[in-house]
Amino acid sequence: MITRFTENSIIQLRYYVYILVDPRNNEVFYVGKGSGNRVFMHESEDRYGEKNSIITNIQESGAEVKKYIVYSGMNEAEAFAVEAGIINLINTASSFHFTKLTNEQTPHNTFLPCLTVDEYDAHYSGKSLEMSDFPDSEKMMLVNLKTKSMQVLYSQELIRNKLLFFGSISGNQERPLVLLPVFRGFIVGAYTVLEWKVEEQTTKRTTRQYYVPNTIEINDALSERYSHKCVSSIMKPNSQKHKIVLFGKTTQISVV
Repeated sequence: MITRFTENSIIQLRYYVYILVDPRNNEVFYVGKGSGNRVFMHESEDRYGEKNSIITNIQESGAEVKKYIVYSGMNEAEAFAVEAGIINLINTASSFHFTKLTNEQTPHNTFLPCLTVDEYDAHYSGKSLEMSDFPDSEKMMLVNLKTKSMQVLYSQELIRNKLLFFGSISGNQERPLVLLPVFRGFIVGAYTVLEWKVEEQTTKRTTRQYYVPNTIEINDALSERYSHKCVSSIMKPNSQKHKIVLFGKTTQISVV
């Protein structure tokens, strides 16, 4: 059983709701919400209480706590609400008899069933894209968002703002048509540059022109193709540089 998620899984999870299950009787004994690797932290907590007593007994029996991701891809407020709903349902379960539900529609925005942490991580752990994965006909730039805040995963507006102010490109460099924002080594969308604006930098000796994106819009087709894909083999997750992909070739460029 894994003890932490890969970066790609963490990005996909955002905030999530999980359950801890006793493998000896398959009873759910804890419902929680969190982000990152929160689901794995209970077994290392030095605390007292019924939850920790159950975890200790499971470990002493030679078994491992089973961990399931019930729902993911939420912001914190949504996760609080889902957690509360599940707790309410379980706390009143003795008043009901559960059988197979007759719902014909998949719950809104649910793409995966309730998965163990291992199944979830296996589903989203992907190898890094290589240059051969980018079509020769497309001009794209990988833009490192340079932030540690998970909030960029919840707001297209935050991503747009960072892309509009990521820097400027020298006038003698070819300008990309699409910006691919990168967070922690993974692409988190695709935005078409509709308009570049010219800015000038004047020194004592010369005046130089630079281009900055002025108008961008989300590119749904490319977002679907590239979002959540790892690019660590092309760009290091903590890189302070951007990379431009032009006709199947990559060049690290200077961004002012």
